[in-house]
Amino acid sequence: MEYKYRITLADDSSDWIYIHSNDDTDCDSTDSFVALLKMICTDTNGKIEEVGDYQYKIKGDGIGLIYQWDSCFGIVAVCPPEISKTQAIDFLSRYMSDFASCL
Repeated sequence: MEYKYRITLADDSSDWIYIHSNDDTDCDSTDSFVALLKMICTDTNGKIEEVGDYQYKIKGDGIGLIYQWDSCFGIVAVCPPEISKTQAIDFLSRYMSDFASCL
C-alpha cells in the first residue's frame, strides 16, 4: 500500500506532533509507521536508530525528532527541546501528502 500522511495535531501544550495516514489501521498496525520511517531515512540518507520501545530517531536527518508508535495514539513525532515545533512541522511537511495538514 502507498501511504499518504497528514499532521493531525500539533498544539503548544505538548512536544508531540500527531501524524495520521490514509490507512485506518494506524493504531492497530505498525505498517504505516515503518513506511514513514523508511521514507524519511531514504530521503535524508540517515540511519534508523532505536531509542526506546517503538521509539526511533533517524541519525543524520539533521533535526533529531523521535518517532514513536503505540496502539493508543498511532504515529507521533516528538520534538526535542532544541528544535522549535515550527521547524519540526516544516521538516515533516516534506513527507505529508496533498491532503496534508489539518492544523
